[in-house]
Formats: sequence, structure tokens, C-alpha cells
Amino acid sequence: MDYITVRQAAEKWGIKIRQVQNLLKMGRIPGAVQPARDWLIPKDAAKPADERRNNRRQPKKASRWRAKAAAPTPDKNLILLVEDNKHLNEINRRNLQSAGYEVLTALNLAQAREHLRRRDPDVILLDVFLPDGSGMDLCREIRARTAAHILFLTSLDEHSEKIKGLDMGGDDYITKPYKLDELLSRVGAAVRRHGMRGPGPAAETVTRGALTLNIVLKRAYLGGADMALASKEFELLYLFIKNEGQILSADEVYKAVWVQPSIGDANALRVAVSRLRKKLEADENGAFIIESVRNEGYLFTAAS
Repeated sequence: MDYITVRQAAEKWGIKIRQVQNLLKMGRIPGAVQPARDWLIPKDAAKPADERRNNRRQPKKASRWRAKAAAPTPDKNLILLVEDNKHLNEINRRNLQSAGYEVLTALNLAQAREHLRRRDPDVILLDVFLPDGSGMDLCREIRARTAAHILFLTSLDEHSEKIKGLDMGGDDYITKPYKLDELLSRVGAAVRRHGMRGPGPAAETVTRGALTLNIVLKRAYLGGADMALASKEFELLYLFIKNEGQILSADEVYKAVWVQPSIGDANALRVAVSRLRKKLEADENGAFIIESVRNEGYLFTAAS
């Protein structure tokens, strides 16, 4: 798609640059993107109609629309978008909905917690810096009670901060500014790995001694206790169990769990394996071992 600048859009529509900026703030220009600092507008976008008069005459209609948009849609995967930038929040919401997802939006932690009390999302897009606290703290708070894939939206490119987010229970991160197609690709991969919930047959389980995995619900139990695994940890454990006794290279594991090449990002895998090891250590018999085989990969064994 071809894009034009804000200035070019103003000249094309015969209005002031500030008016175009206001339209962007209100989310009135479909398809507009902000890949960096400046906005880009689709070249074939039409000038939005002036709806101020209609908005004054029909406040009840707008209210009914909002109520309808918030209603559950069981046949769609549910995304919770937590982003305090109103413009970016609106752009992401529209694009996610266009991609076929049901989207809940929150501008702060309080709104996110309210959504989580009522709904159980498949994927959570979580900004790190929010007006009332840190997205990382929310991740740590909810990780034990949700199997949702948590994807951090962060402007931090510091390696230590990314590792901290994964340690808190996050599954992945995307650094701002990012392209919308990359965000949609990451969400799509997360949904495929998480699996669609809904009516279906009885839960399929895999058992190894004291360890039981519910494949449908993406839950793992050790000695009957919920291990509270993050989605990436569950996928790792399931992969290791399916390949018990076989050495898997780090690249093979990363591709299988993150659904993309590692591109030198081995730290995310090391952190996830480390977290999984610690949780498996809760087994009093020490029956489950993830061994790092030097220069080869990982070897999972389960004592019979």
C-alpha cells in the first residue's frame, strides 16, 4: 500500500495540518500507521466526513454501539490490548478486529484488571510503561491464573529489560516502533500455539509419572498441583515430552515453540528453559530432568 505524509494529506483534502492531526488522534483515518515518529496515511484514503453534528444529535446511538462492541464473541479468539497511547491503542484495535479477533482495550492497569476479572483472553498485548504502574508487575500478578500468551509492547531495547519481562512470565516482546504486519504476525503465531478454546471433545491428556499435561487447556500438573506454566513453558514441556530421550538443538526448540527462526536470540529460550527447570524441581523424586548437552542442545528425561 502506498502512503502519504500528514502535510500531503492536508494539501490533498484542502484542510490544515492540525485538522489532519486531530483526525488521526480521533482514529478517523482508517489504515493510518505510525511506524516511527511521524504518521503515514494511505494514499487513496478519502477525507473523513465532518461528524460533529451527527455526534451531537445521536449520543444514544454511539452508546449502544460501544455496548455492542464489548459483548463477548465466542467464535473469535480474544485479545486484551493494554496500551496507554490512545492513538496507538485505537489503530491496533482496528487492525486486530479487521484480522478477525475480538478485542478488549485498556489504557491502564486498572482497566486491564477489570477486563481480566470478567474475561479470559487468549493473548494479552501488554505495554510496559503505564500511567498507574508497570506492565511487568501485572504480568507477574496474573501469570499464575492465566494461560494467555503475554506479548510485551516495549520501547526499551535494553537486553536486561527484555529478560526481566520473560522472567516475570511473559512469552515474547516486540520493540516499538513496530510495523503493524509484524504485530499481526506475532499475534497470529501466538493464537496458533495457544489453541482456540470452545466446545469440543473431552480434554486430551499426556501423563509421565507424577506429571500430567492437559493439551486442550494448556495446563500442566505435577503431583496434582497446577504448575502455573506460561504458554511458552507449556509448549516447551510438551515438546520435550514428545521427544523424550532425544537431543533437540536450540534452534529446533526455538522454531517449534516460537514459530520463527531464533536469529541469534538464544536468551529467550535459555530463560524459558531455566524457569521450567525450577518448576520441575518441585517433584520430590527429581524424576524430570532437562539436561543441557554442550554444543548439541537439550535432552529431556523422565524416570519411570
